[in-house]
Amino acid sequence: MSKLQLDNRQGQPLTRWLMAAGWVLLTIAVLAVLVYALYAVPLRYVRGAADPITAANSARGPLATLFIGIGALVTAVFTARNYHLARRAQGEQRQLALDAQVGDQFAKFVDQLGNRESMHVRLGAIYALERFAANFPKEVKAVTLLLGAFVRFPVTPPEPEKRLAPDVQAALGTLVRSIPSGYPVNLTKANLREAGLWDARMRSAYLVGTDFTNAEMVRSDLAQANMEGAILTGAILCGADLSRASLINADLRNAVLSGCVFKGADLRGANLQGAVFTAQVRNGLEYPDSDPSPALGLTKSQVREAIIRQEVINQIVDI
Repeated sequence: MSKLQLDNRQGQPLTRWLMAAGWVLLTIAVLAVLVYALYAVPLRYVRGAADPITAANSARGPLATLFIGIGALVTAVFTARNYHLARRAQGEQRQLALDAQVGDQFAKFVDQLGNRESMHVRLGAIYALERFAANFPKEVKAVTLLLGAFVRFPVTPPEPEKRLAPDVQAALGTLVRSIPSGYPVNLTKANLREAGLWDARMRSAYLVGTDFTNAEMVRSDLAQANMEGAILTGAILCGADLSRASLINADLRNAVLSGCVFKGADLRGANLQGAVFTAQVRNGLEYPDSDPSPALGLTKSQVREAIIRQEVINQIVDI
């Protein structure tokens, strides 16, 4: 126990005694005022009356009624205050109990996510976390961090050149589509090869060095995402929002970038060899040509290596 805490605990009895003494003195003062008002004051104003005692008693009646009314009002105020304090104390106790219950549930989900024997247990924990985040908005950040860590460091290490395991894909889908947005996703250096990320919400996400090889990221929101050094070889990003995203030294070879928004994106050092900017049709939806000219750091060499219609190339300036 710190010295400050010890001093505080030692000073508490003295404080309570001083408060008790103050209430006693206040009560004595109020009683003195009442006695003076009921007995001394009326006598001062009935001097010379034919029957001073009767006149004084008549004067005390309204005063007594007034004091009774004031007393009733004060009693009502203190009763209401005590009721409010009791309700607040009950609310705090309920909140503490709820916080404890939430903490126990979250710890249970953490244990289930780490279960190495059962894929079904891990999947159940992921879907339970989705409902948990919806029921307890204050825990969204914790759930986001937990699922992000699970995707980056899966219980079962992924095999080379293999698709994501079902539990990792489920956690990823919950993370970028189901959980309310508001907290940046951290998937730094995660293995997301061939991941299904249609309409994913990854605005301002940390995706440094993340492997998105052959991933389907159609219409994903990647605005302001940090994707420096990310591997996007063969990834399909039709209609994705890459505005103000950092793609410095990213590998975009053979990536499909039709209909992408590049306003303010940083493409310095990005490998665009074979990257497709021309119109594409995916699942019956047509995505128009992309114009990478609003991006930063674009060079002539990058443009020559990409697949861009000549009409679009002619519109690109400052490269």
